[in-house]
Amino acid sequence: MLQASYVSSQVRVGTKQAITIIIVDMCPIVRRSLVSLLHSIPTFAVVTDVATPEDAYITLSDGTIDIAMMDLDRERDWCGVVEHMYYLVPHTHIILFSAHIYPFQTQQLLALGAKGIIDKQVTASQLITSIEQVQAGQEVVLLGTHIQETQALSHARCKGSEAFEQLTPRELDALGFVVKGATNKEIAVHMHVTTKTIEAYLHRICAKLQVSSRTAAAIRGLQLGLVQAANLYEM
Repeated sequence: MLQASYVSSQVRVGTKQAITIIIVDMCPIVRRSLVSLLHSIPTFAVVTDVATPEDAYITLSDGTIDIAMMDLDRERDWCGVVEHMYYLVPHTHIILFSAHIYPFQTQQLLALGAKGIIDKQVTASQLITSIEQVQAGQEVVLLGTHIQETQALSHARCKGSEAFEQLTPRELDALGFVVKGATNKEIAVHMHVTTKTIEAYLHRICAKLQVSSRTAAAIRGLQLGLVQAANLYEM
């Protein structure tokens, strides 16, 4: 059921129109917290908060909402929801604000229409800045515990893979398994080597890609096209 609207979808701050936002999250406590935070920003206007994308479509249908900020259940088809929402309201920027998004999903979700993919571990200031960046037309990716590092990676697709030392075929294989979410032990089984060898591969991969974590390496590998999306679901 839709929640009560907070403000009109047409709000102005001085001579500037406020950024209108709808919040989609199954947890009412999270919704209330986000509403409280975003209402404290003079240039933001939360129009309403709802539990599901289906509820959101009613408010989004008039085409006046700038940002749809969503979290979904683990069981939901994230790609399907993003694709459908982008088809219905292409002028509304979709931000996925969740702790349930894996690095291997990032590229596909952006390709389907998402403009922001943000982990719930971000600070309030990072979230506010990200909303402003998305509204300005940028893509923002902030994933995992290495938030500051992955913020820089959101621009990595503009930087060619030639800027990084080339990975060996075995390192590329290992990176592919990391992107799929495999553990070192699982990767070792698939590649018929020891976990110590996998640790060595990952150390070299991070050094070559100029990152300090496997999560950041996975994101950079996707953004540079080192791992093919078509192979992500094979294990």
